[in-house]
Amino acid sequence: MATAFGSNIPSNDGTSSKVRVFVGLDGTQGLTNAGGDAPDIRQFNNNPEFLGANYDPGHIGSGTYKDIKIGQSRQQPVYTLLTANNDAICIAYMTTTWPDGSQYAFAGNWGHTCGQD
Repeated sequence: MATAFGSNIPSNDGTSSKVRVFVGLDGTQGLTNAGGDAPDIRQFNNNPEFLGANYDPGHIGSGTYKDIKIGQSRQQPVYTLLTANNDAICIAYMTTTWPDGSQYAFAGNWGHTCGQD
């Protein structure tokens, strides 16, 4: 369980998984245009069999987050694939809750892609 992330982890209904995507904050120095189109998200199990996806889930503004629900068959989505849309975002970090209630967080090394160290 990703307890250090506390309330930054999405709730879940037990029939899907949820991914919360946090976008970097634009500033006078550093990031610009961090917000944009949320990524398509595809999830797979350990075999790797396709479990479900959410395509074109909308916009995420600078310094905000979006919960993206992936309807699937209640399996553990151990592999998550993100693909950018027309206006890619700069991801600060992500958290997820699986259908069984397991919670995880992903952080690190995305800033380099956005021109940050």
